Amino acid sequence: MMDLRQFHVLRAIAVSGSLAGAARRLHYGQPTISYHLDALEAHLGARLVERGPTGAVLTDIGAMVLEHAAVVLERIETVESDVAARLAHGVSTLRVGAFTTAATKLLPGPLRRATEGSDVRIELTEAEPLDLLTRLRARSLHCALIYDVAATKSVRVAAEKPGLGSGADPGHGSGVEPGPGSGVRSGGGSGAKAGAGVRGRYGADLRVRTLMDDPYRLLLPGSHALAAGEGPVDLGLLAGEGWIISSGSYDPSDQTLYATCQSLGFRPRIALRADNYSVIHGFVGAGGAVALVPELAFEQGYDVVSRPVLQDVGARGIQFVIPAGPRPAVVDRVWIELHRAYGGGAEKRGVPDHERSL
Repeated sequence: MMDLRQFHVLRAIAVSGSLAGAARRLHYGQPTISYHLDALEAHLGARLVERGPTGAVLTDIGAMVLEHAAVVLERIETVESDVAARLAHGVSTLRVGAFTTAATKLLPGPLRRATEGSDVRIELTEAEPLDLLTRLRARSLHCALIYDVAATKSVRVAAEKPGLGSGADPGHGSGVEPGPGSGVRSGGGSGAKAGAGVRGRYGADLRVRTLMDDPYRLLLPGSHALAAGEGPVDLGLLAGEGWIISSGSYDPSDQTLYATCQSLGFRPRIALRADNYSVIHGFVGAGGAVALVPELAFEQGYDVVSRPVLQDVGARGIQFVIPAGPRPAVVDRVWIELHRAYGGGAEKRGVPDHERSL
């Protein structure tokens, strides 16, 4: 019967080039090295190592056996690592979902800090919010960052300082709670009450926390007459422009654009439908259209200008979502790091220790 120690001995001989070197490497006595090597050769019925006065080298068969042994040892080490990670952190592989902008600009630092010093591996799924919610309900993801596809937070965007957003405090419970002073209105101007239906929209099988508000900004070509001014831009002055909107019907920026333009007495003329923000920046920069985009989606390197809007076009809420029920401890650490980076952080906002977790 083969023994894992025999595989370790064979690998040590190959690396060190001698039985004495293998003994030092494994902290064994040289007789122990010889014993395990002899036992492995006897079991396989083949010489695996050529011993000589200047050292030891693997035979062709020995090299072939080592290839298989390396696979076995790697799997064993993975098992040991996974067990250690599961005992320490509740999971060996953390499955995280996010829409592309969040995966690029929000997740990398907090995820690194949340898993630093652990054996936890990360599997990242990039997808749109509706797909991520489906995966969360199927419990194929441990957590996800989404933007709210069904509501727009009403905020005075023109008064906000540039940055990643105002960062509402996380709610306490299973629903999403609006940030201070932020009503929630239904996209498309349906007149829903502030905060109405938020818990019902996601259901009792998910737990949701608002991480931050991502204000909408007007994206203009650098050559546009309104690009050179200062202060917020009146959307009423853009009634004759072509607009870029998403290819789907659920994007909250499109909902708020239609509602705002309707209140100003016109319907936006659609020049292009696109979901990739780089594509949107490129077409706006070429001078063919304008767009309403989240502040987080703004990209450098294009001939475009990002300006606040005079009307209250609001912001999309960026939310951290997990399945209801037990969860690995590392998920709580991800939320803490995200909130510390983009939601203000418990230390800076005075959140009590018992309210920092999900």
